[in-house]
Amino acid sequence: MRVIDDRLEGIVEAEPLYRLVTTLLDPVAAPALELAALSHERWDSESTFAELKVTLPGERLMLRSRRADLVKQELYGLLLGHFALRRLMHEASQRAGCDPDQLSFVHAVRIVRRHLPFHAAFSPSAAPAHG
Repeated sequence: MRVIDDRLEGIVEAEPLYRLVTTLLDPVAAPALELAALSHERWDSESTFAELKVTLPGERLMLRSRRADLVKQELYGLLLGHFALRRLMHEASQRAGCDPDQLSFVHAVRIVRRHLPFHAAFSPSAAPAHG
């Protein structure tokens, strides 16, 4: 086992010291600074999985389909919903001139859920005639 201490200089609200425990023992093949940086990247992925499994579905992800093709359809729908929310957050951050990571996914979900009934309560109109 190898223990790596990492200090996050210049990151607001960061703990002064992070400790990473790894089974990658060779410091040449896996340099400490590289492992520390990758560990922080990993938490971005973990946060995304939490958004997909917990935040977006409401409490906990439960796929209701009983056929594999419908389970796949549910997952694609969930991924598309996540992508759409992240895209809205990206656009909002550009308008506000801030980093998208500063915006709260939970807050974005709440805003969209609050406004969704106003946008989904209309009948589709007929396609315009081209002529």
